[in-house]
Amino acid sequence: MKRARQIALLPYVTDLMKQKGGQQMEIILKEDIIGLGYKNEIVKVKNGYGRNYLIPTGKGVIALRLPGSQLAENLKQQAAKLAALKAEAEKKAAQLTAWSLSSRQRSLRPA
Repeated sequence: MKRARQIALLPYVTDLMKQKGGQQMEIILKEDIIGLGYKNEIVKVKNGYGRNYLIPTGKGVIALRLPGSQLAENLKQQAAKLAALKAEAEKKAAQLTAWSLSSRQRSLRPA
C-alpha cells in the first residue's frame, strides 16, 4: 500500500523538483572550495547547497548587489594587508643582503 502511494505521488514530486531545481543563489566564498571556486569569488549554487552547507559552516555569505558591497571592502582590506606584508618582506630582504656568510673547508683525515 505504501509503495502504491509513493508511485501515485511521483509525478507531482518530480514537477516540484524541476521547479525548485532551477533556482540558484549567488554566494561569496570565504575560502577556496575544490570544484566550486576560490576565496572572494562570486559563484552560483543551488539554494539548498548554499542555505544548508555553505552559509552555516561559514564557507560563504550571500552576495548582495548593493553599491558599497562587502566584497569590494574585503578586497580592499586584503590588498592593504598584502601591501604591508610585501613591504615588510622587502625590508627584511634588504637587511639580509647586507650580511655575508663565509666558511672554511676542513680536510678530513683518515682515522
